[in-house]
Amino acid sequence: MKSVDKKLINNEALKSRFATLLQRSTAARMAVVTMLATAAVDANAALPAAIGTELANVQADGLALADLVWPVVITLFGALVLFKLFKRFGSQI
Repeated sequence: MKSVDKKLINNEALKSRFATLLQRSTAARMAVVTMLATAAVDANAALPAAIGTELANVQADGLALADLVWPVVITLFGALVLFKLFKRFGSQI
């Protein structure tokens, strides 16, 4: 009977420790989230206008590059489809 009581007491003690740890953990997570949100707001407010301009230029260059690459990709895909079709139907001749 004593061993059962000791196990029960140990389980209750573990449960209370775990509950305390979870409460601390939740509070710590909320503190970290709050600090990160505050830092993000401060960081966005501190960016100079020149950085925004440069990022817009990089985006425009990327879109221009994509406009140049897509015709090549489509041509290569079309060539691969034609090769497959030729291989499939050419073997029947």
